[in-house]
Amino acid sequence: ERGCSVQGGAMGKRQGYIRRHESTFAALHRIADGVWIAVCHYVLVLVLLPEPWSVFHTLVTILAVFSFYVLGEVSHFYHSWRAASTGREEKMVWGLWLTTIAFILFVDFAFARVQEAARITTMAWFISTPVVLCLWRRAYRSVLRFFRRRGRNTRTVAIVGATKVGAMLANRILSMPSTGMRNIVFYDDRDESRHEPNCKALGPLVGDLMTLVDVA
Repeated sequence: ERGCSVQGGAMGKRQGYIRRHESTFAALHRIADGVWIAVCHYVLVLVLLPEPWSVFHTLVTILAVFSFYVLGEVSHFYHSWRAASTGREEKMVWGLWLTTIAFILFVDFAFARVQEAARITTMAWFISTPVVLCLWRRAYRSVLRFFRRRGRNTRTVAIVGATKVGAMLANRILSMPSTGMRNIVFYDDRDESRHEPNCKALGPLVGDLMTLVDVA
């Protein structure tokens, strides 16, 4: 029995097939993460430290943003989280930030630059930043759900193989309307007599594999 796959990224203004290229939303996440990391550090320094923001604080912030970004790229953190749970994404945030902290602490001990008075601020920054990153992602997801329920930012999913596995995948996708993946289409080059009957109720058969290649 033929397996199935999902054609992965966005095409078109309202609806399109999901493709695996980098989206505008991923770029937004990169920028927002860097901004929130910097804002958290800046606010805590202003509130908790008697001395003003210094060049050292700027360098540490840049190091943190750069480390978080590189770790995110290596771990494929900035891919589409459309079909993933909030909890899974937040676990990834904490994991990346803890690794970033370890690197910053290594630099701290190597150069012994952070004074005792600043350690409280640094610890507060370490704790508050992932919380803020998770909160903004929750807000972002809420906004997306709001628009997706109104038919915006929806996508069509192309499933290769009108099989039982393909039907199971389609049912799973349709059971998660908040992802915005609402329309299912099937591609299969086998004879129609070999197709899973349940697939007809889930989405139309729009062509064979060569048609899918042309569309992609």
